[in-house]
Amino acid sequence: MRGRDPKLRNTYVAVGAHHDHIGFSKPVDHDSIRTFNTVVRQRGADDRQPTNVSDADWTKIHAILDSLHRVHGVRLDSINNGADDDGSGSVIELELAEFFAKAATKPNGRSCSCGIPRRRRVCTARSISPTIPRCRVIPSSRRSTWTRWGAASDRQSAGGPNALVIIGSRRLSTELGDLAESVNKKETRPFTSTMLSTDGDRQCVLSERPLHVRAVWNSGRILQRGAWHIDYHMVSDEPQYIAYDRMTRIARYIRDVIGATADLTHRPAVDKPKPDPDGVCRQ
Repeated sequence: MRGRDPKLRNTYVAVGAHHDHIGFSKPVDHDSIRTFNTVVRQRGADDRQPTNVSDADWTKIHAILDSLHRVHGVRLDSINNGADDDGSGSVIELELAEFFAKAATKPNGRSCSCGIPRRRRVCTARSISPTIPRCRVIPSSRRSTWTRWGAASDRQSAGGPNALVIIGSRRLSTELGDLAESVNKKETRPFTSTMLSTDGDRQCVLSERPLHVRAVWNSGRILQRGAWHIDYHMVSDEPQYIAYDRMTRIARYIRDVIGATADLTHRPAVDKPKPDPDGVCRQ
């Protein structure tokens, strides 16, 4: 999408998602894995497999599972569909592309009421060899696991269904994190955002995962949002568990972050050191 500013229209705001997942796994019963995770592994694969499950927890698991099996029977599955991670982000990206394509110009060639941002916007997937020079790209957002809002243990601290976890928003640029936060405050229904961007916290080192480090190194900045839930990297990550009202809210928020970033008269200042792209993952 071409921008309106003659000096900035050849710079870009990149928006990313990923369309791959973890593939096949050993067949497991759909309801068994969800029930087990609900009781003792509430962040899915992001929690280590528990080595000691109490008798009380096993009692809960069997009680829930017996009732589900009476309704569904045993449903073996080996396909990790990745509906939330990251089919949801890919669909949001397509919706945003359509929105900006329709909003940028009218059939008569005049700009619409929302105006045309100064910079171009480009939707991307993971890219090792981009077609656009990296020095001209401002990555505004990379999305993953957005349409769920976590297990019961996460609800109180993260704000429940109103929560939005933002990873690495200030990892390189304080200004970019401030922009994301200020846009959220102006939303009709602002999220209770939890920004994970400093070293030391186990969750914060998510920004040091190899994939994320490459994105930071190659493009200069990263702004990623996510959530954890019982189906994370499980065969049970399927469309029926997506909160589509939340998905819509997040898409609108990202639309506004993209617009605000694209309309800046300057690149967000980088005031933090870049991570080592060949460094060791510190999880």
